[in-house]
Amino acid sequence: MPHLLDPRQRHGYRIHRQRAGGDPLGEGGQFGDDIGDNRQLSDGQPLSDSRSLNTVDALVQLSLLVQRVLATTGAEHDLSMIRIRLLGILRDRRAGMLELGRHLGLDKSAMTGLVSRAEKRDLVERSPSPHDGRAVLVSLTPHGRQLTDRCTAEITSRVTELTGHLTAGQRTQRTQLTRLATALVRGREAGPGQAGPGRGRPGRAGAGRGRTTDTGTISAHDNGGRKAMALPIPADADLGQHPGALVAQACSRLGHGQVADWCVGLLAGRLAPDDPEHPSLAWLGGAPAAAALRRGRLTDPDQDHWPRVWAVRALRYCWTPAAAPVVGRALADPSWRVRETAAKLVALRELGEAVELLAALADDEIPRVRAAAVRGLGVVGEGEHAPVVRAALDDPFPGVATAAETALAELCHRLDRDL
Repeated sequence: MPHLLDPRQRHGYRIHRQRAGGDPLGEGGQFGDDIGDNRQLSDGQPLSDSRSLNTVDALVQLSLLVQRVLATTGAEHDLSMIRIRLLGILRDRRAGMLELGRHLGLDKSAMTGLVSRAEKRDLVERSPSPHDGRAVLVSLTPHGRQLTDRCTAEITSRVTELTGHLTAGQRTQRTQLTRLATALVRGREAGPGQAGPGRGRPGRAGAGRGRTTDTGTISAHDNGGRKAMALPIPADADLGQHPGALVAQACSRLGHGQVADWCVGLLAGRLAPDDPEHPSLAWLGGAPAAAALRRGRLTDPDQDHWPRVWAVRALRYCWTPAAAPVVGRALADPSWRVRETAAKLVALRELGEAVELLAALADDEIPRVRAAAVRGLGVVGEGEHAPVVRAALDDPFPGVATAAETALAELCHRLDRDL
């Protein structure tokens, strides 16, 4: 399913959430082409199409319903989705920064920014750990506790309304499904590769969305999997044409999903750029990629970032929702070119789940990365990110300051308030 959900619909809880009568899904809340034949999600009511949903469709639609509840509650209290998750974790515990980062999928710098902004709103506080003098614990303040309790009650009420029409038999099934969901979440938390992203090249253990076997690439988001296919570049191909045109040609030959899988594998570091069982890298990088392949230098330390750059760029034209977590990890890539290109893709695809990682890049050592990060915050950021954007107005590099002006105006327009 290459177009599982359109990015505006997948993250509609934050996009234009205060417009169109507050519809958090925006644009009528319809799904993408491959989800339930474009059936529309109504406010907690059964879908109009009576046909049975498969497991993936049902879980996605249920997830969107719950996200809609969380987003609506968060919008009423000026809380982003990631901040709601933070408060939810701290409801019954004090937690260390590393533990919180692991649960939220944030690296150290992004986690520090999130907690610092929550502190400024008097929602959380940090205190020394009694067991480790070098560590701190994060907990709710009295004001944060009151707000969390209020949000919990509102979310509970709204979720309960979603199940109000169920029969007695369906309620019994709901209890069983709740146990199953709990087991799935616990299994996910205990699984491999769950540490938050760090500033290092993504490795095989961090791929998360697929696995490589001796028969090709098997992708978790594709029913039944797809076998990897070689696709050499034709000798007479015009390698100087626009990258989007080359990617489109590859998609027409192999299929959108196959090419998207390949890009995700390259970006995650699971696939070798010169693997003859996969398409030629020239489909993504054009003439520079073809030359690099001939020289055999793509594994050299000063050149090995280019396949990841070309892969993330190709995802602009060949998107799959399964790429979202890998693109988020690319924001912490050791290569500034990868970080910059990934930041641009986060803005283009409106990947709200990467907003804290994007905010951390606003302090990147490379001006071009800072500019891309600030522009991205204008697209996916919340009110709490306005100080980060505003600080960039004083950046010594004009390109960053200009990006900050545009981003701040976009934030104010999108959130429909002065910041």
